Amino acid sequence: MKYSWIGHSLFPNTSAGDQAAALVAELRNIGGECAGGRCTGLRAKNAVYSLEYVQDDRGFLHPTVNEIPFTYLPEGSEIISVDAFNKSENKEEMVVGLAIIKDVDRSDGKTSQYLNIYSDWEPEFGASLLETLAQNWRHVELEFIPYQLQHAVVEINGILDTCFLLSGSDKNIHLYVEDKPNQSFREEPLEPLFPEFADLPSIVMWTNFYKDIPGTRITALACECGYVRVSVVDLASLSVTFAWSATHDSPITSVRLFSLGTRLQTPGFVSAVLREPADAAGGGPESLHLLVTNALWPSVVYSGLPLAEGEPPPRRHTLAESDVSDVVTCSCVCDINMDGRNEIVLGTYGQELLVYSTQGDEWMQIWRFSFSQPLLAVTYVDLIGDGINELVVLTNHGLHVLQHDTREAAALCLQRRQKLSGLTDGELSRLLDAALRLASPEAETAASDTPAGGTADRSGDTATDKTGDPAGAADSQTGTVPSSPSAPDSGSSDSYPSSDDPVTPTFGPSIS
Repeated sequence: MKYSWIGHSLFPNTSAGDQAAALVAELRNIGGECAGGRCTGLRAKNAVYSLEYVQDDRGFLHPTVNEIPFTYLPEGSEIISVDAFNKSENKEEMVVGLAIIKDVDRSDGKTSQYLNIYSDWEPEFGASLLETLAQNWRHVELEFIPYQLQHAVVEINGILDTCFLLSGSDKNIHLYVEDKPNQSFREEPLEPLFPEFADLPSIVMWTNFYKDIPGTRITALACECGYVRVSVVDLASLSVTFAWSATHDSPITSVRLFSLGTRLQTPGFVSAVLREPADAAGGGPESLHLLVTNALWPSVVYSGLPLAEGEPPPRRHTLAESDVSDVVTCSCVCDINMDGRNEIVLGTYGQELLVYSTQGDEWMQIWRFSFSQPLLAVTYVDLIGDGINELVVLTNHGLHVLQHDTREAAALCLQRRQKLSGLTDGELSRLLDAALRLASPEAETAASDTPAGGTADRSGDTATDKTGDPAGAADSQTGTVPSSPSAPDSGSSDSYPSSDDPVTPTFGPSIS
């Protein structure tokens, strides 16, 4: 899959020195992975910017960059980490957290640390979402140096709520939940809700959750001392049922839990036709893998993580040449070449972007690209809103958006739709009957009452899934929806078609 390169500066009118500690965060769960095609970036010295694609009268998209005037970012303060979430499923109710450090107090020589939390507790009429957020804030004073800030969904008194988790220099992780009556956040005891964070040997640099197994939360954590632990938590009893750990010889910069197959599921009525019955049933949970990047040595992947007593230990794979371009500063796991299987994307301080893919039982480097500045963050999201994800790379000179060649993406989508169109009459009949059974019991009864050789009224003989999309269109949309327009299981020869050989990403002409 080819790329065009859209390059522009996220931080206009600022010096390279101020941008050296830039970070990026996506405003998640609003219209997709990013908030309506918007990304938020910041530089360490008290400035936050928003990048948004705006459509003009002719239908062309243009990137626009605006500074967000967040309240209480004192002059000279440094932003250490940022996170955001939407606390509502049906409307925009954003919460943004910034962990900051103020300059040294000249009277006692100490710094002050705060967790600033912004939300639309007091909406302003006519103001935009980000403007409202920027002016409504609460802060929590911290007694420790903050590190990673992220959010997680927890159940408190039978109600699901989203909380902040913040690791600190005191070798603990702190839990902050919303105090709705007082329109603020308060710290709560951690271990009753997150027992996997007990007995930490050093400062936690990174945590990552995997929640695709019903009733189970799998948590990976990485410490400054090189210690890595994966815990399996039973959500019903909130107890750790199994834990696996490993030790590395240098500080860990990130850990990511993932499966090889993408999470985009094939519609059930399509799976029943394109796969064998055993495959359509799911074939059991997919193996879990762990990416570990560290500061001094090559990054590694642990394949086939054990999740219970008696399971074999994981296989360790070294990502070749991942340490030759200085420290790996950021990572991302995504289906970057649309083959239905996840790849690993690494960004380095040595100005290199590295992509690894599985070939047989090994991880091989399939692509690399050089930038003019160190890489600080990388993510794979649908910024433009066209249903195809972009690779967003942040360097200390700005934000770069790597976009798929839309002609090749359209050809891939058409190829998959044509496979469904080429089904035999018998297979199409099975699709229609399966769709009707999924739609309603009444429809299934009507279908069963159809005389032999006759046809039931199927609204123009077009099968529909639960969302009302035609069967062929559902598969066509599967080729272009956010996350990955590809099959979730390329291991089956009867899944959505893909190229016979791995697709190596290449760059098209610069259109910045």
